[in-house]
Amino acid sequence: PEKISSINTDRFGGYNVLSVGRIIERKGFHSLILATKKLIKQFPKISTNIVGDGPYLPELKELIKINNIDNYIKLHGSISDESLSKLYEEANLFVLAHMMLDNGDTEGCPTVFAEASGQGIPIIGGTGAGASTAIDDGETGFIVDSRDINMLTEKMSTILENESLAKKMSLKGIEKINKGFTPKFAGSEFYLSIDKLLKNYRDNKNWKDKSKW
Repeated sequence: PEKISSINTDRFGGYNVLSVGRIIERKGFHSLILATKKLIKQFPKISTNIVGDGPYLPELKELIKINNIDNYIKLHGSISDESLSKLYEEANLFVLAHMMLDNGDTEGCPTVFAEASGQGIPIIGGTGAGASTAIDDGETGFIVDSRDINMLTEKMSTILENESLAKKMSLKGIEKINKGFTPKFAGSEFYLSIDKLLKNYRDNKNWKDKSKW
């Protein structure tokens, strides 16, 4: 909640793309960088902000340099929640182009999806993980194979060029997050799960025998 200072439903018509996460390979920031490059001709004012720090940062810096697109992409590193909240407020699209690596390394359901969607930002996430928990494909955003740069570019373009679609996704995203992703809801579900486990243990005849725990 502290990262959502206000919900801006009039954010559309711009070309500010935001991505947040630890800078590691499976987060797919390299795919986002290449997709941004492909979108420059269509959206000359596109600006992609990448927030986070991690061991894959030198590779991203090199990728931006060799493609000569440093005017379109900014690597912010680690920033305060207040600064991040400002970037959320200004964003027109949120992208975390995560992917499953060849060794099986992948995401769960990134918290940033709830942060972005709760802020009213259409979101794009990758396959091979738990993105479908937070993203209703085609409704609150898109789920794409982030290794397919052309597909990622196409879906980013679809949202950036279509204000009415972006606004529909924004409103549906806010509704989804408020219904099932708030701290209050998560805490309640977690409490019920623990309570159920404890009741099952107490009902078990071996409950008082600590050797059976």
